[in-house]
Amino acid sequence: MNNRKKDSILGLGENIESALCYLGLWVTGLIFYLISHKNKKIRFHAAQSLIFFGIVFIVKVALSFIPLIGKVFASTFNFIETACAVVFALIAFNKTNEFNIPLISNLAKELSEAHKLP
Repeated sequence: MNNRKKDSILGLGENIESALCYLGLWVTGLIFYLISHKNKKIRFHAAQSLIFFGIVFIVKVALSFIPLIGKVFASTFNFIETACAVVFALIAFNKTNEFNIPLISNLAKELSEAHKLP
């Protein structure tokens, strides 16, 4: 456990920091992606959060421009986005191995392994 805390960014432990990547939606994903360069697991979860919630955000904004029913669809996406964030964070917190979101995890793995900082 000490090695995991030592390699974490904030000193909270990699499971907690991996969960935090999801709780702030794409914003915390971006923050952890930019500041994490030593821990592959945290960087992977940050990239996965950034991609998933970034796509959801773009879809939400696009739906909000549809007259009359766009706001309803965007509100529905808000609920889905929040529920996904909580579920993904709980899974990331409890898992010792990588939690993969289908269709996104491969891109997140490539992104997390690219552009490594010194």
